[in-house]
Amino acid sequence: IRKMTSLEVLGLIFILIGVLCKTVYIVSKAKSGEYKPGGELIFLFSGLLIFLSGLYLRSYPQNFINPLYLIITGLILKTIFIIKFIYLVRSNTNVKIRKTL
Repeated sequence: IRKMTSLEVLGLIFILIGVLCKTVYIVSKAKSGEYKPGGELIFLFSGLLIFLSGLYLRSYPQNFINPLYLIITGLILKTIFIIKFIYLVRSNTNVKIRKTL
């Protein structure tokens, strides 16, 4: 989108909206009791930090590390969190269904 339009901030706005949506969803699931936060949040926070660092460093020339590696690593960590989160929420829902039957 950034390359198609002259608005360079639009991509960052979409990323921030995505982070906000994920945060609201996770908090709502935690408040309802369907999700109990645990160690998997480390994957999310470290993934976000590494991903955003890679995006930031992309605009500066780097000799030490390629920012693309940071972006890919961050996306992988966020994906691991999402898979683990879905597994935990679904397994918790299945346990509640079994208890009600």
